[in-house]
Amino acid sequence: EKEVHNNLEKYFSKAKVVIGPDNKDRETHIVQLSQLVIQCLEDSLYMECTEDNEINLGATFLTDAEQLITNGPDMVERLYAIAKARVGLAIAAKHIHETIVKQGHVVTLQEQDLIGKAASLCEGDCKWPKIFLIKYLCRCYGVDSYEAICTKTDVEYLKWIKYQETAGNVREVLDRYIVCGPQYIDIRETITLVVLGEDINQLDKAIQDMKIPEKRKEILLCLALHREITMSILRDPVKNKVTPKESFLPTMPQDDEQEIRKAFQQGSYINDNPHFYRCPNGHLYVIGDCGKPGKEGKCHACGATIGGQNHHLNEGNSLDQGGVDRTESGHILGHAENRTQIGPERSLAPAYCGIIRLMTHLTMILGANIDSMAVSQFIHPTITDDKVSHFLWEHVEYDIDDLHRTLGKSLDDVLMLMHCILSVMMEELAENEMNMDEMCGLTTVKARDDWEKSFSEKYVAPTLQNMENVLKEFNQQLAEDKRLGSDPLPCIVYEKAIQQENINYEMPQEIASMWHYRSRITMDHLHMEFEVQMKSFEGQLKVLQLFLKEEHHLRAIRYIPSILRLHRILIQKYQWKLDRADASTITVNMLKELHGDDELKRLLDEYAEVWELVKEDLVYVPKKYRRCRIDGSTPLSQLLPTSADEGQCAYHVLEFLFRKQNDFLDDYYKEVKKSIKDIPHVKVRDITPAHLISYHPEQDILPLVLANCNYSFEVGKETTIEYNFTNLERQIIDRFLFGKSWIDIEITLMVYRAQYTNVAVFRKLQERIPQESLSSGVRHKISEEFHTLPDLCQALDNLDIAISFLKSIGGNPENSLVKFMVETLKMEEPLLSPKAQQVCQYRHTKSLWLLLSLEKTKMIAFHNQVIFDAVPEQFHEQLSPVLQGQMMTFLQPMSIERHDILIELMFECIILVISVPQNPDAEDYVDTKDNNKERINCLNKCQGSPSQSIAKFMLCSRLECCILINGGIGTTTKGTTMQTDIPVVATKSTRNPTFTDKGIAPLTTTSSSRD
Repeated sequence: EKEVHNNLEKYFSKAKVVIGPDNKDRETHIVQLSQLVIQCLEDSLYMECTEDNEINLGATFLTDAEQLITNGPDMVERLYAIAKARVGLAIAAKHIHETIVKQGHVVTLQEQDLIGKAASLCEGDCKWPKIFLIKYLCRCYGVDSYEAICTKTDVEYLKWIKYQETAGNVREVLDRYIVCGPQYIDIRETITLVVLGEDINQLDKAIQDMKIPEKRKEILLCLALHREITMSILRDPVKNKVTPKESFLPTMPQDDEQEIRKAFQQGSYINDNPHFYRCPNGHLYVIGDCGKPGKEGKCHACGATIGGQNHHLNEGNSLDQGGVDRTESGHILGHAENRTQIGPERSLAPAYCGIIRLMTHLTMILGANIDSMAVSQFIHPTITDDKVSHFLWEHVEYDIDDLHRTLGKSLDDVLMLMHCILSVMMEELAENEMNMDEMCGLTTVKARDDWEKSFSEKYVAPTLQNMENVLKEFNQQLAEDKRLGSDPLPCIVYEKAIQQENINYEMPQEIASMWHYRSRITMDHLHMEFEVQMKSFEGQLKVLQLFLKEEHHLRAIRYIPSILRLHRILIQKYQWKLDRADASTITVNMLKELHGDDELKRLLDEYAEVWELVKEDLVYVPKKYRRCRIDGSTPLSQLLPTSADEGQCAYHVLEFLFRKQNDFLDDYYKEVKKSIKDIPHVKVRDITPAHLISYHPEQDILPLVLANCNYSFEVGKETTIEYNFTNLERQIIDRFLFGKSWIDIEITLMVYRAQYTNVAVFRKLQERIPQESLSSGVRHKISEEFHTLPDLCQALDNLDIAISFLKSIGGNPENSLVKFMVETLKMEEPLLSPKAQQVCQYRHTKSLWLLLSLEKTKMIAFHNQVIFDAVPEQFHEQLSPVLQGQMMTFLQPMSIERHDILIELMFECIILVISVPQNPDAEDYVDTKDNNKERINCLNKCQGSPSQSIAKFMLCSRLECCILINGGIGTTTKGTTMQTDIPVVATKSTRNPTFTDKGIAPLTTTSSSRD
């Protein structure tokens, strides 16, 4: 800092020589040069701030500023003090706004200290820091926010913030209609005179004298009447037909498969011969070369088997016919609370998309005021007519807030821009101008795309491309509007020209222009400037254009190592130990409390941030999950990657980021004319930040932006900002794209305890120790000796541990199971059943496990909790009355003993077969869908044996257990022992976990294996 100070002193000395001692505007030029220096110092100070240190750093800046702003030894020190004051007050303004406006925000001691230091500076001898703070609050967060803060008289530490000159004034509502030009102001003033008693013919004459189209006169008159008399929405000018519900509304998301297909066909993918297929669940995939399947794989969207063998496609897969566009019509954003920050949509940049989306919602509100039923028909999900306006207003509020973030402008500036765009529409739209019916009706996806391009280029672009000048011009007009009377606040906010005499550049803190508000250099500012100048690049800077287009997703790639680390921690802790039902009851808040690990808390917070960045683009995740936020109430099951249910959220987040990197590298290599074969590959387990397009937008990209941002000062003119886009593109390539790797996607999935026990353990146990069933009398006695659910759960937990050892080490089938658990595994009272302790041997392990699992399931069902939630939903279909009658006829003649046998067999079949999706390619697979005739025929034929009985019952109940039809269940020769040849499967039960001094103790798992 000392070196910078010395260089600045030399710089000013030379500048004074260049300007000359006799120059009549000498002071003005030096002041302008000082402003330039302050801007540079501000940028440098902002770069020191991070989310973690900004409060402490802001307080330090304010303390330094208070000491030096008037007492600094020289002009350079005072310039430093002004820069620090501006940055510190900007940070204070942010936290003052959050303190008052954000509901539930708890003010920390650090924030109170920051606000206190801001108060100390603002209440000092120099009045300009306080004016700057008020200006910053109003320009960044809106005049309404500042007034809300001023009304908080009960907040002691904010009483100082009200500006005395504005106290007691009656606020006049800002008239943003002045953007419509002098004709509007003339009509407004004439209406005021008529209201006050003047001749109404004056109004008629004023309107007739205007040389503008009749339609424009009508609109201006309506606006003036609205402003001066009604202050309510005038419906007549907007009573046009409501958009049909089949219309494709502007800015709504669309199905990108057609674009993907085109990219494959035009690119260098898979030997330039892509053939498109769909998995059994309809997801698209590609086969190259000859276009015939040579091997099998798994669908990345749903996990179904895709491809085939020897040029034969697997059953359920199909050749894609193409041309099927799954884009939904109508309004498909859902509720506003579940939306994420806006990104590019088709050819629309984020700012353009946000503006058109806001106008779409405003138009829908006007339509709802006329016919809410018609508007509600094309809102998805469906809402009732009486909630349409509230639903749309929430979206309007979100749109305005979105534009506030995207444009980097205050809420007031966003509203002013919208007024300007509407004014441009009114001026540019010729009286008889008509477009194609299809394009105006938005009846096709292409028509919507054409409409968006045409509308954005004709009406939005002229305002956005000249945004700074437009805002400056109309905000100045607003400040000078005589209708505002004596209200000084607009003059302060919009910096109405203040004539200062005898400017002393050696005392810069007393010069008004040193405290002017200015927009910071941000990524959003860079986006806007690039969009404005893009047409002048003539096909150059393609990589930078590609980077900025995808940047809102690329910034999330840096979290891949964190997500992998989070998955690793959670899977290592819960793999094989937790049921899916337990995972649904454990929340993020419970995880944080139980583990108390700062690393885990950080990883969870980062995952929540990633989710908000990408959730809207996870097209294969059901909407009910995409509309949720990751917060303290989110279940653990949503964080554990699986191929189905809630776990697919975690799976698809990771897969999306992997594919985003791969797709971007593919596009990048095409732009730089390199072969994608040259891209290095990395396996998921070996990923480090060096392999990734990894950067922090504020800490990594913004310094590059500032390094390539040039402030230009010319005597007599304002400071201008220019970007060196060419150099910025080269540096982004060198730092963030060069040498990055293609990720070979392979995601580790969570295996729940039921899946692990069924699929792995019991099969190995059968190989080591042949299993037999307990007799019916023993099973009955053991069941009677377990009275509570916790006892059953504890016994099953202990039994799981014993099984995990026995399946590895084996042993004599006739050895005592309880003796092994007590003497070898050192368990105390592993089974709270005297009969089990007395009778059970190694060979009874599986039978005992099934028995205890069945008893636990009965208890859960008795308490009206969900059971068998691992069984797919289609198997929960209710029986028809006919089948119910047939089933009762079949069951009534059975003895109680045979009922018990039937239930045990049913239970084993459900948890070992039904709860795991069957492989349609397996040799023993039989498709029984919609096969009621076969079931009824089987009912008539089946009689007698337990095998036939269970087959009969399963077919009646529509459980798709085709193996049973082929005699998969049968009796053995050992007493009443029942054995099955059904493949290994899994299930789970729903219940709350038990909290012990050792943490969470799952209440048990219904999981098993098959012989």
